[in-house]
Amino acid sequence: MLSNLKPYTDKIIEPISNYIGKYNVSPNTITLFGLLISLISAYFYGKGSFITGAIFLALSGLCDLIDGNLARIRGKATDFGAFLDSTVDRLSDSVVYLGISIYFFEIKDKKMLLLSIVALIVSYTISYTRARAECIITDCKVGILERAERTLILIIFSIINKLHLGLYLIVTFGAITVIQRIYHTYRRTCN
Repeated sequence: MLSNLKPYTDKIIEPISNYIGKYNVSPNTITLFGLLISLISAYFYGKGSFITGAIFLALSGLCDLIDGNLARIRGKATDFGAFLDSTVDRLSDSVVYLGISIYFFEIKDKKMLLLSIVALIVSYTISYTRARAECIITDCKVGILERAERTLILIIFSIINKLHLGLYLIVTFGAITVIQRIYHTYRRTCN
């Protein structure tokens, strides 16, 4: 859904990418820097500082927008860069959910601990279904809850101090997205 806004976000991000490009910073460096910021976000989530964690999560998301934009406008888009970006996205998601899980473990909230682990599993499954589907069909960019939406939900619901509700939304709409991708792949391969 938010991926439909990519032409607009690219126009907003392009001046930042051009500025960074003047210093010959590689897109892969921005990708790895985004992972570092995700680790900082996870640390704050683990301490229960959800607003600070959300701010760092937003900064990490900004790096994720910049790296691809920088690669395209500087003519440095590579297959390895795309692979690294996807891999770092999974790692970034993992550490943030780990931070959230640590917090709920520390306060002994078993229900929320389980929910945060399920949110991680669902997030991985969303990504996996697309990656695996695209091994056998042209594309599988379907579903209502891609990574940008999941990240935005975490940010918003952390800031308004309703992280539990955000996790419920991620699990619910994430499961729907997995089903949508399975069905899409089924229709493309079995008809």
